[in-house]
Amino acid sequence: PLSIHADSEWVRDDAGRVVLLRGVNYSGLEFGNFPGAPSGPREEDFAQIASWGANVVRLPIAWSFLEPEVNRFEESYLFDHVDPVVDFAARHGIAVIIDMHFFIWSSCIGGLGAPAWICDGRSYPDGEAGALRATCDFFRPEGQAQPPATAADGRLLREHFLDAWRIVVGHYADDPRVVGWDYFNEPFGLCFGVSGGRFEREALHPLYRRMRAIVAEEEAERTFFYEPHVTRNLGFAPTLEPFGPDVVYAPHLYGNAGGSDAIAYDGDREALRADYDRAAAEARALGGPLFVGEFGGNVDRSPAFLEATELFLRHTYDELDRLLAGGVVWAYFPGGNGFSVVRADGTEKGSLVDELARPYARRIAGIPTTMSYDANTKAFELAFRDDPVAELPDPTEIWIPFDRHYPAGIEVEVGPGARWEVDAAASRILFFRGPGDSHFVRVRPAD
Repeated sequence: PLSIHADSEWVRDDAGRVVLLRGVNYSGLEFGNFPGAPSGPREEDFAQIASWGANVVRLPIAWSFLEPEVNRFEESYLFDHVDPVVDFAARHGIAVIIDMHFFIWSSCIGGLGAPAWICDGRSYPDGEAGALRATCDFFRPEGQAQPPATAADGRLLREHFLDAWRIVVGHYADDPRVVGWDYFNEPFGLCFGVSGGRFEREALHPLYRRMRAIVAEEEAERTFFYEPHVTRNLGFAPTLEPFGPDVVYAPHLYGNAGGSDAIAYDGDREALRADYDRAAAEARALGGPLFVGEFGGNVDRSPAFLEATELFLRHTYDELDRLLAGGVVWAYFPGGNGFSVVRADGTEKGSLVDELARPYARRIAGIPTTMSYDANTKAFELAFRDDPVAELPDPTEIWIPFDRHYPAGIEVEVGPGARWEVDAAASRILFFRGPGDSHFVRVRPAD
């Protein structure tokens, strides 16, 4: 798998080539769907994901399994359950981003993420109302009339959370297959205000800085996939500060559906494009490239929801191509789920995978200027220019779904003096530049 780092504009490999990260979220380890379970993770899942062109997975895990009791930390969760999945991914050339996941905060209020003992001595209601209160108790700064929540040992809950992260980053410090840290899934603290600005300044960013310090102490430096306040997904602008070096902006962009399983994509392509333009501007303010950490939609509610999500994926990938950005769809659930692109038996739902398994440039020996794919004609084009700072080594690698979209073969056009070759075993074209500082590759189905 890749070794990556990010500068202010691009994710790059060790040779300096620009890398576009594309793939899926692989869900299950965050709620106890472990290897060996009837619907647990299997290596075949990752062979399938690799066949879709993925070079990365975002892998959700949970604090609750790392600290099931106060101050009882279980690295066995990583050895026994997370490591096998990292192995599966690596054997199929897929890099891993570790994501500490939360959904409705904790099992003690009907969700997942934080340990159940965070509710001890507290009477939170079930569901989102409880999550709102519990997250405020977690994030509230010290020195206020209402103090932040502590565990039975008197230590702040967030100190326990940081201890759990220390175990994770220490465990993978010398494992190059894990290329990034996503410290906190969809953070929120609505008691700071719905817009998120005060929450980010007073609570989230200080926590992120503590986490980066832990990563440095454990000598586990990896690319930081920064998530803004979750209401960014609902249209509230984040308050950002530079978090470089080696930071990637990783919001969740669900369009008008906002990630709800009860709302379908409305097909408003212009609104989606405007949201992506805002995200690109926010990435520049943060100081790193754009990588969309989640996008997708419910597909099981009705045939209309499936069709809407198919269209949403097409429009989303068009935007990722336009902005030359990375992203991972939510999600691949080995046991099946309304948001899963596959059923419990692993078969694809509708044409979802046809939309996500499309040609793209994985590594580019220069600075990309345009990339596009027409889902109707199957025409693909990449243009790039030489890097003004350093000469990057050929080849440029373009993933091509031959069997899925080009069963009769391909025709390729390149500039004078350039050449290309097919690596059919890896479903890719290798492109070697000609003279000059501007280059292009065009691919279309063979007549």
